[in-house]
Amino acid sequence: MYEDGTSWLRVTATAEEDSRIEAQRAVLDDPTGPKGLYEAGDGRFVVFKLTNAWAVKYSFFAPPEEIRA
Repeated sequence: MYEDGTSWLRVTATAEEDSRIEAQRAVLDDPTGPKGLYEAGDGRFVVFKLTNAWAVKYSFFAPPEEIRA
């Protein structure tokens, strides 16, 4: 939900596994990532990428607005 509390976003996408070590490192290098729990290539950490993504913004005061990437 947006900060104003009157609108929200619904996202639809296809999740595909991204098995590249570079992708794992990028997620783990992010300060908000789970760096202390996993290591790139350890076989326990999986990264997904979203494809065919689109969203609809809903609001109590406006018609739905479709957003395409």
